[in-house]
Amino acid sequence: MMIQKIWLLKIDWDQNFASSRNWKNFQRYVAELHQLKDLKIPRCILLKDSVAVQLIGFADASAQAYGACLYVKSENANETQIRITRQQNSRRPTQDFVNT
Repeated sequence: MMIQKIWLLKIDWDQNFASSRNWKNFQRYVAELHQLKDLKIPRCILLKDSVAVQLIGFADASAQAYGACLYVKSENANETQIRITRQQNSRRPTQDFVNT
């Protein structure tokens, strides 16, 4: 959505973006990108010897975007684990922003 907001500003390629009110948000976005290298997605979904398994869904939406995800919660005698199995998100088309 950050790139979409910048695009909606209609800033020319040679125009100074730093004068935009979204500049601080963009700086924070860029500064946090390095955290993606620490993201780990394990392949194993269920605990060994699971005694209980639940499929949990969550969704949320706004005028600009929506998101949904599915989690699997598994339990055995010693521990409980929750893993994300599927996620989907989408942003509202830019022309809808302009026309409303």
